[in-house]
Amino acid sequence: MSYTLNNDFIRLVNIGKGTFGTVYKGYSLSKGNHFAIKKINDENKFRKCALNEIKILTYLETLRNDNFPIVKFYDDFIENNIQYLVFEYLDMNLYIYHKKNSFNLDINTILNITSNICLGLQYIHTKY
Repeated sequence: MSYTLNNDFIRLVNIGKGTFGTVYKGYSLSKGNHFAIKKINDENKFRKCALNEIKILTYLETLRNDNFPIVKFYDDFIENNIQYLVFEYLDMNLYIYHKKNSFNLDINTILNITSNICLGLQYIHTKY
């Protein structure tokens, strides 16, 4: 079932759930693209963490360097007192990639993934 958020985003399908909330694949009517929309759980402790996350992500976006593998943060909004964060949509996460390869990755793939994680963390730690 689809659901329109913020008069722009159509929430399509649930693609993940974690401690802080649920992530949906969404579609922006104004931009014509798919996005990942993170819906924060409706509790004060999660909202406070989300506000801190938004502050950090907004700051990092002002310093964006596309040579580093960091997911893009686009927007945030509140609807019905629920906080939402909007990110670039990626086709699969690391777990799904690993599962699609029968949990059998060659050493070069593992080194490439590890290198990308380290590059992203290095960039974040030098900027924030």
